[in-house]
Amino acid sequence: MKYRLRNNYSQNPQLALKEILKDRGVTDLPNFIHPSEKCELNPYDLDNIQLAAEKLLKHLRNNSHICFIVDCDCDGYTSSAILWLYIKSIFPDADLTFTVHEHKQHGLEDKIDWLIDEEQFDLVLCPDSASYDLKYHQRLAEISTDCICLDHHTIPKDDNGNDILPNPQWAIVVNN
Repeated sequence: MKYRLRNNYSQNPQLALKEILKDRGVTDLPNFIHPSEKCELNPYDLDNIQLAAEKLLKHLRNNSHICFIVDCDCDGYTSSAILWLYIKSIFPDADLTFTVHEHKQHGLEDKIDWLIDEEQFDLVLCPDSASYDLKYHQRLAEISTDCICLDHHTIPKDDNGNDILPNPQWAIVVNN
């Protein structure tokens, strides 16, 4: 979505919000600000969600050692916190660990050696990241660590226009 921010928004917060949303292309402001049930999406419309849910449940039921790789941005903190709290509400004794990137990182690159050499997890969860980290997915698979990436970023394409996704034996990428 292309948009341009202007500098002269209303000082009234309600008006400013409407002006900002309009600048970003929102045309139905009432439904955007006050959504109804008709706005709800079917989670099974996400690519690979069924496979990822089954894999996560298998690990939770087996009391597997699970690590969250948390991106240090709003999307990373929020998505990790939501999933963590959801898991803990259903499996309060789940063996969960997390690590947060120290800098603006995205994915597995700066954590792969720690995951492999210092810690050995049964499952690595990557909320909001790691869908592009094919070689790191493979390295985790080599030590029998499963990986689930929950990502909203566009999947890269090869020269023929096909999605470049990891081998499903290495990682599951959930995307829209």
